[in-house]
Amino acid sequence: MVITQPPSNIIRGFQTSIPKERMQNFRRAVQGNEARAVELYILDSELASRIHGLFRHVEITMRESMHRQLTHLLGPKWYASGSWLKDSLFAEQLNTTLKSVRNAKGNAALTFDQIPAGDIIAGLNLGAWINLLSQGDYDNGVPVRYEQNLWIPDNGLHAAFQARTGFDTPPSRNNFHQLAQRFNWARNRINHCEPVVFGFPQTGVTKGPNKLPLRRSAHGIVDDICKLFGYLYPQQEHWLRDNSDLNALLKNPLLARSENYIKGIKRYYWSAPT
Repeated sequence: MVITQPPSNIIRGFQTSIPKERMQNFRRAVQGNEARAVELYILDSELASRIHGLFRHVEITMRESMHRQLTHLLGPKWYASGSWLKDSLFAEQLNTTLKSVRNAKGNAALTFDQIPAGDIIAGLNLGAWINLLSQGDYDNGVPVRYEQNLWIPDNGLHAAFQARTGFDTPPSRNNFHQLAQRFNWARNRINHCEPVVFGFPQTGVTKGPNKLPLRRSAHGIVDDICKLFGYLYPQQEHWLRDNSDLNALLKNPLLARSENYIKGIKRYYWSAPT
């Protein structure tokens, strides 16, 4: 256990240390029971800590797999190659990374040729990698076609996701892009300390006849992480899923109560693992 449940004589002080607005949903989910609200709050911290550990591993794995595949396709410094058209989003992220590396090394004149590829790869944020799985945006009004230029070629990005070969109809680039987007949204929300026990809204995604915002459950978030990793390294997916501590937390009855509370609000379309 990362954080232990506070004893009864600590609970009141614990509650006063947390903003009332933040504790509001925790209290409502357990019908105002203060001790249970604190227990649910600690459960949330426990879940977030363990899910964050999964994020770290899978993010680095995906980044490295994509880098290796793009190296096969375009060379070790593929990001600086002029043989493919970058959209404005990736170009901006790449330029930001270059500036950061220059600042860190104290040399504003460094070029991509002078900087080890590993420094650039490690500096690109997750959004930059997920952008490469999109269809591509524009570069000065010219459409950028990542599907044709980065995904489809024999040594293209599709080969980074090894498990595709096990399907009669392999998942599309768009399937992977959507999965990676959900991964990124959840990662960012956990990094910003948003409660995971109530699930996370999916940015700009609605569902159902009333176009309710889609909300992904904690179980769904973990499933997305494991599924993404399984596409990269199918022989290792069972290892990531066989996390006894995390699985025990996901079975905690308080998590079901918090999810039922959110479902009862009826402002969201609830999304569990598929």
